[in-house]
Amino acid sequence: MRIGSISKVFVTELLAVMAAEGKVRLTDALQQYAPAGITVSRFGNRAITLLDLATHSVGLPREIGDVPPNTIPFTWPTKQERWSFLAGYTLPWAPGTVAALLQCRL
Repeated sequence: MRIGSISKVFVTELLAVMAAEGKVRLTDALQQYAPAGITVSRFGNRAITLLDLATHSVGLPREIGDVPPNTIPFTWPTKQERWSFLAGYTLPWAPGTVAALLQCRL
């Protein structure tokens, strides 16, 4: 079942609860949660934090490329492909300094 943008509300609620319970901190570096062998991009000495992700102020693009032909809908990119993308992406600005404008597709 496709749930679309409502997933952002669920993720926000989960992140807020986990932070309130002390399971994560919004200032935690994303690198702490990366799989072994993956190094998440940085901007100089500035690491991406969970707060940067939550506020869309990292500088990551909305999409990480075109969906490969004959791919089953909503199965790409995989979790590993997303982490691999983060390892090789060059951030355009220091995380936390600029909020990205999200564009809606009609």
